Amino acid sequence: MSEREPSKDFIDSSVFLGSLFDKDEKCFKYLDDLGYSGENIGFVSNLVFGEVLSNLVRREQIDEYLRIDLFKTLATLIDDALFQERLKNLKIEKEDLKRAKEIIEEIGHINDPADALLLAIAVNNNCNKFITIDKEIHEAKKRLSKRYKIVVESP
Repeated sequence: MSEREPSKDFIDSSVFLGSLFDKDEKCFKYLDDLGYSGENIGFVSNLVFGEVLSNLVRREQIDEYLRIDLFKTLATLIDDALFQERLKNLKIEKEDLKRAKEIIEEIGHINDPADALLLAIAVNNNCNKFITIDKEIHEAKKRLSKRYKIVVESP
């Protein structure tokens, strides 16, 4: 009997941010469990990390010590996952830019160029799922699934 291939899950920056700020901890649990059961492997791009860091720096309602703790928590989570090869970092390619433009023009509801680029990277790297808590992306999930064969899911 052959083993099932693990799902290739592209993880949106909203999930990393949610792991730090969501009270129900679904995002943190998803990231913490990533890859252990062999059911999935996580994929990200440097754009995801940039969005997360930028968002943490811009948040005015958190004090400096909490911000440092959040950076440490996130760095540990990401570092462990990368080291254990449960999370892989994808490069942005020229084809991703073309696909992002196509997604904006054809899908609708995806108005943020960064979201379109992340979706394009996921599609072009044959990811099965796009894991996000972004409402705009969830509103377009049927069209994304039909056009690009990628499933949009919450953690």
